[in-house]
Amino acid sequence: MSLSEPELGLGIVTHIEDRIINLNYPLTDEQRRYAVQTAPLKRIVFEIGDDISSNDGMEFKVTDIIESESGLLVYMGEKEEDLLLECDLLDSLSSHRPEDKLLNNLADKNSLFQLRYKTHQYRSWLAGLSVKGFLGGKLSLIGHQLYLADKVTKRLQPRVLLADEVGLGKTIEAGLILHKLLLTGRAERVLIITPSSLNIQWFVEMLRKYNLVFSMVNEQTHFEPGTNPFDENNLVLTSIDFITQSDLAHKGALASHWDILVVDEVHKLSWKNSQPGYEYSMIEQLAVKSEGLLLLSATPEIHGSEGHFSHLKLIDPARFHNFQKYLEEEKTLKAIADKGRELISNLVSDSQNDQLSTLIDQHGPGRIFFRNTREVIDREHKLFPKRSLVEYQLDHNSKIDWLIEYLDKTKEKTLLLCKTRELVLELEKAISEKSVGNKVAIFHENLSLMARDKKAAYFADPEGANILLCSEIGSEGRNFQFCQNLIIFDLPSLPDLLEQRIGRLDRIGQKSEIFIHVPYQVNSQEEVYFRWYHEVFQSFTHSLKGRSKIHDKYKDYLNGITCEDTSLLDDILNQGREDFLALSQKFQEGRDVLIEINSFNREKAQSLIDQIKDIDQRTDLKEYLEDVYTSYGVDVEDLDDVSQYISPGDNMFTPHFPHLGADGFSYTFDRKASLLREEIPFMSWDHPMVVGIQDLIIGEETGNVTLSVRKNGKRGAFLEIFYLLESMAPKKLEIGRFLPPTTIRVLVDMKGSDFSEKWSKEKLDEVLTDAPNDIAKIVSKVPKSKLRSLLDSSKEIALISQNEILSESLKNAKVFYAKEIKRLQELQKVNTAIKDEEIEGLFHKKSCIEQYIAESSLKVDSLRFIY
Repeated sequence: MSLSEPELGLGIVTHIEDRIINLNYPLTDEQRRYAVQTAPLKRIVFEIGDDISSNDGMEFKVTDIIESESGLLVYMGEKEEDLLLECDLLDSLSSHRPEDKLLNNLADKNSLFQLRYKTHQYRSWLAGLSVKGFLGGKLSLIGHQLYLADKVTKRLQPRVLLADEVGLGKTIEAGLILHKLLLTGRAERVLIITPSSLNIQWFVEMLRKYNLVFSMVNEQTHFEPGTNPFDENNLVLTSIDFITQSDLAHKGALASHWDILVVDEVHKLSWKNSQPGYEYSMIEQLAVKSEGLLLLSATPEIHGSEGHFSHLKLIDPARFHNFQKYLEEEKTLKAIADKGRELISNLVSDSQNDQLSTLIDQHGPGRIFFRNTREVIDREHKLFPKRSLVEYQLDHNSKIDWLIEYLDKTKEKTLLLCKTRELVLELEKAISEKSVGNKVAIFHENLSLMARDKKAAYFADPEGANILLCSEIGSEGRNFQFCQNLIIFDLPSLPDLLEQRIGRLDRIGQKSEIFIHVPYQVNSQEEVYFRWYHEVFQSFTHSLKGRSKIHDKYKDYLNGITCEDTSLLDDILNQGREDFLALSQKFQEGRDVLIEINSFNREKAQSLIDQIKDIDQRTDLKEYLEDVYTSYGVDVEDLDDVSQYISPGDNMFTPHFPHLGADGFSYTFDRKASLLREEIPFMSWDHPMVVGIQDLIIGEETGNVTLSVRKNGKRGAFLEIFYLLESMAPKKLEIGRFLPPTTIRVLVDMKGSDFSEKWSKEKLDEVLTDAPNDIAKIVSKVPKSKLRSLLDSSKEIALISQNEILSESLKNAKVFYAKEIKRLQELQKVNTAIKDEEIEGLFHKKSCIEQYIAESSLKVDSLRFIY
């Protein structure tokens, strides 16, 4: 073994010539030449009682050793076939085990030893952290989003409909859910299906907010015979258009296994008169095969009860298989909701609180249907901006002339929305010909997805376009909350389309008041619509429900009336307003408050926020990473108190540092700072670089042996052994909640006496320093039999702690699952949404966890020899 490069593994001397020794290292397929007198080499010799392995998988305990005529050692075991020639030893055998490294003079620096210990401590803490997976999202901490994600990820197999109203962050909620499930190992393969116009937005959102890199499978993807692009990556993003129009794509997606399927804008899937449309059928086939399912829609009931039923059917086809039966159940649920509303209005006693909890439990869809409303969330947090109408009554000027005047007066970022691509192009031409100093971007349906994204980015750039001209498609899915000015250049024919337009600016994340500019010609049909939207629905200043129903009733009257019919128009506006107020009151009375309560709990949400904020404010991650950079030769530069720039150093300890490219990158530990600049990553314990660093340190046995001496010069040999108690359970079981990777420390003298309680690690750290080279030579002469004896005696001591830890872990797991199973069994009596399969799944998970905890065993993780 090379003492200077132990990572090469075991080498074989091939020949010696002219006082030069030549070696081949099979593990790394490298050659080395050394001067015989100064070669940093040590012959690896095992002793009777050692466990050895060969390159072809043979393993046995050495019972005898003989030397062949050629000088090679031959190791033998108890069985006749246990026979291993020295040159056939496992190439990496002696480069890993702490005891072998100690005796072969391969100790690491104390700094690496301390870094390994810290890494184990942090891994243990993170494994039991309830907010793990929610720490790393580059987003504001908003209660209803975190609460919903936390509630969904606690399900054994999450299959839910996320139906928050426009602007409340359904994509963020889906990202939080996916991030947690992926980081905790409960999901590995994810397929996201969106309308084609939203593919790039989803890709960017997942990458920037959660560091999740999705592979896009679309029209540009080449399907080679015998291959399936859907299998080439675990995270895949595609469009509903591609899935339904390409037979290869549909078959490829169906042939793959998916842990989670995500479908955005699910309300666009047709299911009318109990007949599923083609797109619906395609998604239904995928939904049946996927263990988890997230459906997203801001308007799940836009197609009435039948449309809403179709969504629930995708989630739970066994329960929602008959539409008529569902309608009957709806009546029962309404009665439960009415009782809930009555209780809420008179909630004063604990018994009434208990009654409310019981009603929520009885409310079947509450387990699979989540809907937060702007009214409730804004009442709690005031997250939405004020909407101000700026009205322009045009008499002689055309709207194009008005626009040129507007642009001449202000260069503030302005989003203009209109109905058609043709009008967008006409406006672009007029601005270029009649105004000066404006930077214009256009956005319409004939642009490719990549072109649209570039135009949106140009508009978002502070030095980029000051106006974005956008056809109706621009009001679908895109967020422009950095902008405060919206021009409604022509009024859409439906109030929901108008709300969708305004929703591009009026959403969570908008920090300022937004101004909605509406120009219209006086005495025109457009003025009729303006007055209708403004005076009846308050559409420009408020987001209210039920407008479509009233609009459908009056749209024929509106299209046949003019402003000159003053009396008739006033009558229609007054009647429409009365009808809308009556319907709003009916909506208020018919609100399913149980769904709302089940979708958001302020106290629990605040608890999640407080936990995350507490971790955000700690400095231990920054300190830990700086230790890592120092140990691994990574260059780091402080940009400010909370931001750093890192890059590969000239003498990197490892050639492949996790997630660090040749150019390096900047990041910040401050969540708010990261939100101000999209290109700056937010560094957290969930960040893939941090996860990769921990895997690197633990996986490569870095720092698992060190030699120390007392600073005061006193001598006296001790061996400090750190055992790792860790279950080998599959990651998806999340066994770390009950048995996180746990370090058990034992300190013994050379007689095997236990000094663990007398001298803590922290106390020793204060008085110890790295041992000089002469001490290393002394330690390497310690007989293996002596070291083995000390390890045996220390393990007996460690087993006492192990048994206590395992007993407590088993107890906690049994109590937790017994309580959860009992809760679901009681719930099943009043709620048919609780399936036998879900309860059986919990029983199975409980059994597996108990088995893996019971089978957990100790292994020597690291050693510190104190002399």
